[in-house]
Amino acid sequence: MIRKSSLLDIDEIKKYSYKGEAYEFLMAYEESEKSADLRAVLGSIYRCKHSSDKELKRYIRCVGELTEEEVEKFLVLYKKSIDDLVQLFSSDQRMKENLGV
Repeated sequence: MIRKSSLLDIDEIKKYSYKGEAYEFLMAYEESEKSADLRAVLGSIYRCKHSSDKELKRYIRCVGELTEEEVEKFLVLYKKSIDDLVQLFSSDQRMKENLGV
């Protein structure tokens, strides 16, 4: 999903479809492990959109020893990836509402 969302500006990618980005998939497999990865991605998006940069930097520091410059770069990349994912999921209005964006 992250790779697909990063390529949204390329017209060729629109030929590729993944049912896992649709609200119907989420509802159909709500109680199943099939939707676990999707729920995790949605949770990450929600957390990012509702957290301050200070909180996000604290999460980033948990991944290992990083310099302050590396943390800043990681934060920029992370937020860009989240924005790409929001754009991907926003093609389905119900998913957009589910994300609270």
